[in-house]
Amino acid sequence: MKGQIGCRKSGPLLMWVFLACAFCLFSNKASAQLVQSSAIENQNTIWLNSNAAEQVLLNEMHLLQLDLPGLTPGTTQYIDNVRRQAYYKAILVAMRGGAPISGALESSLPAAATLGGEEEGAFTPKAALRALYNETRTLLSQ
Repeated sequence: MKGQIGCRKSGPLLMWVFLACAFCLFSNKASAQLVQSSAIENQNTIWLNSNAAEQVLLNEMHLLQLDLPGLTPGTTQYIDNVRRQAYYKAILVAMRGGAPISGALESSLPAAATLGGEEEGAFTPKAALRALYNETRTLLSQ
């Protein structure tokens, strides 16, 4: 009888441990936050050359950095500014690593979706990521 009581007490604990393990195993997929572009969009886009694209991104990041002190931390404008900077920086890193612009835009979206640090709790809707992706696509195309 004593063994049965111990089993009932550890049952919920084992369930929570199992759920935590399952969550850890499957949490590395960020597909809910990714925005997939269609292949047709990328085929029809004429991209800037990599040097020009880097310069455009650096200029945009500089302008965003100048705006940042005038914004209140935690506000939507502040978070959007930080999100853009994180996205542009990730694109630059990907491009400098040899990725084409179209691939860099795609692979850098997780940087915009999860900002980290103080803004980690900031939820990024898929529509916001799509808008940022489209805006940047226009910015880096001819």
